[in-house]
Amino acid sequence: EVLTGLAERRLVDVVAARFAEEPVLVLNGPRTVGKSTLLSQLAERLGRPVIDCDDPATRSAVRADPGRFVESSEPVLIDEYQHVPELLDAIKAQLNRDLRPGRYALAGSTRYAAVPEAAQTLTDLGAVVVRQTRNRRSSKINMSRGVRPYRHNQS
Repeated sequence: EVLTGLAERRLVDVVAARFAEEPVLVLNGPRTVGKSTLLSQLAERLGRPVIDCDDPATRSAVRADPGRFVESSEPVLIDEYQHVPELLDAIKAQLNRDLRPGRYALAGSTRYAAVPEAAQTLTDLGAVVVRQTRNRRSSKINMSRGVRPYRHNQS
């Protein structure tokens, strides 16, 4: 069976469960594997908007004042976070004050492990990183905390 369209994925259940347990969840993977779709599905479940940093105007506003965009008592969901690396420091500052689960869900295409500053910040945050991959038969996710891996496959 080939995954097509915007069909509801079983992955959203796994991601929602992890988000309820951890302060930061990062959806990471190559282009077109469905990170933005998965983030949108999570946002819909939570009744929250997605801040899309792929949009130039939004990116500019977020870059000008990242703290304003991450300061919230409600979950904050950010797509293409890698366009504004300063977001990670702003999130870290917020988490120094409040580590409750379900605070931030981020999605992006950058291989954060290849960018030492981002990798260190995500490790410091204790982020659960979800790496999505897709083949013709299934969509899989691998999860890790910071840069220390553990696996969870959903097919």
